[in-house]
Amino acid sequence: SWAGWVKIGMTIDLEKRHAAYQMYSPGKDYSVLHSVRVSDRRASEGLAHRLASDSASDRSGEWFRITDREAQESLKRIEKEHPL
Repeated sequence: SWAGWVKIGMTIDLEKRHAAYQMYSPGKDYSVLHSVRVSDRRASEGLAHRLASDSASDRSGEWFRITDREAQESLKRIEKEHPL
């Protein structure tokens, strides 16, 4: 929905969270790029935000101006460091 921007956040129910975002977008154009299951959601989210910030050209809360690949690489690293 926001070209060049990626949201990195945590949720218990990904499908429900995604559906809620779609309600706010007339084009229903949000998509899930990647998700990981981790043992500690809060710690993992904080680390994911720090990693994404290192690559981002801009940031607004949980939204980062990074490539899809950079976002996915951040989450893959989180998955290795905080496996379920």
